[in-house]
Amino acid sequence: MFFAKAMQQAGARGQRARIAALIALTALGFAVVACADIGRVSAMNPTPVNPESPVAKAVGAAARATYPTPSFASVPPVPTDVRSPAAYRAEVADVVTQRRDMAAWLRSHPHENTDTEAFAASARGEIPARESTPADAGREAEARVFADKLRAAARAPGKAPKTPH
Repeated sequence: MFFAKAMQQAGARGQRARIAALIALTALGFAVVACADIGRVSAMNPTPVNPESPVAKAVGAAARATYPTPSFASVPPVPTDVRSPAAYRAEVADVVTQRRDMAAWLRSHPHENTDTEAFAASARGEIPARESTPADAGREAEARVFADKLRAAARAPGKAPKTPH
């Protein structure tokens, strides 16, 4: 019984404190609003235009003019070519699944060959003998002349390449 009475008194004090805090905040809000110049901070009383400004007359005319107000009928219809949120969700889930599948594949197929020279030698060894014959001397000389022209053009920008004769 004593405990219940003490709880009631504590609850009443807490409620009184909350009401007092609410009243204090309300009074503070009224004080802030009373100090504000409503005409200056609202659009009801816009700031005057500098009469020395070259656009002062145009601004005044635009402020006095009445313009047509859009109606709800002028709102464009809802687009039909936009995906639904469910379609976006499905596509995101698909991309996440693909990413996880790719990560799993990469984990199961580690890149083991880091010795590029051994890889190149192995690849050269797989070329059939009839395809690995060296080019004839005439074709090789022609390729060298062509390569020399390209190198000359690359070294001297703005100048014509020297053509060896």
